[in-house]
Amino acid sequence: MPTTRQEIQDTVSGIGNSYTMTPEMVADAAKAFNPKILYPYHTGETDTSKLVSLLKGSTGIEVRIHKMK
Repeated sequence: MPTTRQEIQDTVSGIGNSYTMTPEMVADAAKAFNPKILYPYHTGETDTSKLVSLLKGSTGIEVRIHKMK
C-alpha cells in the first residue's frame, strides 16, 4: 500500500451518483493524492467536463473518462 503521494499511480473515484462524490470533491481528493491517472466511475448524468476543468492546471494528473453506452 502506498505511503506517500509520490507512490500513487492510479486512483478510481466514484462521482455523480448517490453515495459518491461531487466533481468538486473528486477534484479536491485528486489534488490531495496527486495520482498520475484518475479514473472517475459511476458518472451517471454528471458532466465530467466539470471535473476536467477543475483539475486543469494540476500538474501531472491525467483524467481518463470512459464513455459508457
